[in-house]
Amino acid sequence: MRELNVRKFGIHLSIAAVVILFTELKLTPQKPLQRAYQREAQAVQYWRRKRYPARVSQVKKEKAEMSFWDESGFRADAVQGKTWTEHGNTSGVSWPGQS
Repeated sequence: MRELNVRKFGIHLSIAAVVILFTELKLTPQKPLQRAYQREAQAVQYWRRKRYPARVSQVKKEKAEMSFWDESGFRADAVQGKTWTEHGNTSGVSWPGQS
């Protein structure tokens, strides 16, 4: 943001000034959500509404446990940075991966 201000307006701001500006705009640093760009929205909705509830019922009936291993894995290309966005409104980024 500091560089953009210099390039566009010729104004040099300190890091503290940029943080204050973002705070006044009610922007907070947040880690973006990661979503595969190959993701199929209809398939995701079907899974959420039909397949997942059926699995939960089966797990409860069998008194079993359900784990999501792919959610706990480490990726070498994971988003490491943060971005500024409205408080409570986490942004998203697309990344290569299976839907």
